Amino acid sequence: MFKSVFFRYFIILIILFSAVILTTNIVIYNQASSIIKNNVHDARVDLLNQYKHMMNVMINETREVMEQTAFNSDINDFIMTTLTEDNQEMENVTNVQRRLRNLADSNQIIISAYVYSTEKDKIISSNEQIYAVADFYDTDWLEFYNDDLVGTHIMETREITDGYGNDFNAMTLIHHLPYNSFEKNGAIVVNINADQLYKRMVGANNDSDGLFYIMNREGEVILHPNRQMLYTNIEDEDISMSIFNNNTDFFVEKTNKGEQLYTYITSMMNNWKYVYEISIDDLNGVVSKITTIVFSIILVALLFSISLAYLLTRYVSNPIKKLVEIVPGSRKKYDKEQYRDEYDYLDNVYHDIISDNKNMETVIAETKPVIKEKLLDNLLTNKKISNEEVDKKLHLLNIQFNERYYIVLTAQIDDYNRFYQNRDELESSLHKGRLTSLIEETINQLFHSMSGETETDKIAVIINYPEEINTIDMNERLVKLMQDLQKKVADRFPFTITIGLGRAYPTIFQVKKSYEESIRALEYKFYQGKDQIINVDDVEITSNELYYYNNDHVKKLINNMKTANKSGIEKELDALFQDITDNGTIPYEQINQLFLQLISSIIELLIDQNIDIKELFGSDYTIYDDYNQKETLHDIKKFFIMITDSVEKEISKRNSAKSPDTSKKILEYIDANFHHDMALQDVADWIGMSTNYTSKIIKDTSGKSFLEYLNMKRIEKAKQLLSSTKLTIKEIGFRIGFNSIQSFMRVFKKYEGITPGQYRDRD
Repeated sequence: MFKSVFFRYFIILIILFSAVILTTNIVIYNQASSIIKNNVHDARVDLLNQYKHMMNVMINETREVMEQTAFNSDINDFIMTTLTEDNQEMENVTNVQRRLRNLADSNQIIISAYVYSTEKDKIISSNEQIYAVADFYDTDWLEFYNDDLVGTHIMETREITDGYGNDFNAMTLIHHLPYNSFEKNGAIVVNINADQLYKRMVGANNDSDGLFYIMNREGEVILHPNRQMLYTNIEDEDISMSIFNNNTDFFVEKTNKGEQLYTYITSMMNNWKYVYEISIDDLNGVVSKITTIVFSIILVALLFSISLAYLLTRYVSNPIKKLVEIVPGSRKKYDKEQYRDEYDYLDNVYHDIISDNKNMETVIAETKPVIKEKLLDNLLTNKKISNEEVDKKLHLLNIQFNERYYIVLTAQIDDYNRFYQNRDELESSLHKGRLTSLIEETINQLFHSMSGETETDKIAVIINYPEEINTIDMNERLVKLMQDLQKKVADRFPFTITIGLGRAYPTIFQVKKSYEESIRALEYKFYQGKDQIINVDDVEITSNELYYYNNDHVKKLINNMKTANKSGIEKELDALFQDITDNGTIPYEQINQLFLQLISSIIELLIDQNIDIKELFGSDYTIYDDYNQKETLHDIKKFFIMITDSVEKEISKRNSAKSPDTSKKILEYIDANFHHDMALQDVADWIGMSTNYTSKIIKDTSGKSFLEYLNMKRIEKAKQLLSSTKLTIKEIGFRIGFNSIQSFMRVFKKYEGITPGQYRDRD
């Protein structure tokens, strides 16, 4: 065994492949680990600097808009003059209101804006209202104004209302008026949406592996993707703020979430900390993943190398082995003890092998299928091949093409994709091998032929027949022969075949034309159905005729789908396909355009109805892929029946959602769950509708918006608890669903006109 050529080659290749694989993967692992460890910190610092830059850009943009607004003459007149009832003064107020509304609408991140006049003790808001200071809904910023504010001051994130009853987390910019003066006759105030500011700042760089947030110098979180984390303090996680004041810009700290890597930078403008937090376990996990991947690659590569070494060794040694096996017919026998290896033996018996090689026929027979496949491909694709070479290969294959004419037929396996989608390649190859043999066996009963696979679902056959048989007789004989073949296929295989027949040509080098015609004939399987025999002469009669279809059927079909009219849909779908059938054999390209247009119209309908096709048919469903797998007009009609039926049911279901029972269920759900942290999206997800449609149902049923109805229920429960329990105001606020005591007190006062404490004392 150890002296054999196979063994020596196999061991050499294994050692060579293993050395290359191990060396390559060790280098890759070391380089990857080094790069990850060196770049994680730098990447996070770069990202934080990008976030800080975006913050500065958006703040400066807001300042510029404030400055442009502050220099408006109407605003300066408002803060400098006494308020009167004359028309000119009222026009001035109207102009200021319009200017503030334009300011609030000028940028998506701006919530609202105010102008405050100390002379008038009035505030004009971007909601186009004027208030006495004592009656204004947002006065927290006055504390900063009254503290000798000169220039622009940024208030950190706080909870505000926009004057329309909507609550927001906002950063506030305040600047004294007049703008370029040391006098203080008023102020301009702009509120920036903190949540939108965070999203704009992070943008596409949002990294699911870590967490970015901003906190002030005291450690209070002022920007965070999770609203519940706003206004909390970093020291709640057992992290001292003193750590953030060291010279380094990162540290590892054990918190209640485990070991975390904190990378941060500090803004020189306001001493805010831009913090990026990532779990040490995640970083270790990356290295572990690389280790696992490298080890897996090594393992797979080693297994592959063993297989490859085995195949290569067999490839190299098999010819030697075959020669050794056929030598016993000669005078010298192979003796492992007598010779160093097979090469030594073959060198001694070379002339005997040449003279006594009785197994050469077997070797040639083993190569015949490859030669046949190559020859068929050359003829059907018209690749350059000489007449002499064709004759030589036909002789080798024992195929007698001595007659005058050549004709090609192509057999296509019906529903190939559906049949083989759950079967492996080996089973598919076995079926096609048996099918090819059956086709040759059947045709060779009357004619000489050569066949082979040309596409995954097609087998082409070149038939040679004498000139004594005219075209009509030949077609009749072939039809009978093919009918017999189709019957055998149906009996022996789990599928049927459709056969396309080309025209006859006088030379073998013209079979390419006949093959292309047989493929063109198979396209009309679309109309004639499966398990058919289609002659190209029967289908090309109408190939140049244009088909003008009635677009009214498509329009009526879409309109009936919009109204979920099932009978109307069925009627128009039947009419559309009947119109196609009545027009005869329309070229496939034209009819395909019609169906693609219909699919496009259905997709537009789904978009208009706000219906997600993935939710309707599944996340992996692609409507065009499904359509392209349909082989016949009958299949396509079933496809459109399935699509339109599903759409009709969905639209019908949505229409039924407008019923009083649905409205009642939605309000009952809010009544039962208002004490939780609830958003409109939660209600929409529960009832299975869009947020816009859910909001409309709540408004139409209760006369209130979702937030108004939710707060009303919460305040009713709060009054009950204030009157009947000794729970603290803070405990009551959290129990009925508010995230902060400030929000609870503000909403309570808005609805009841007094604070919760005053309400309890009154009782």
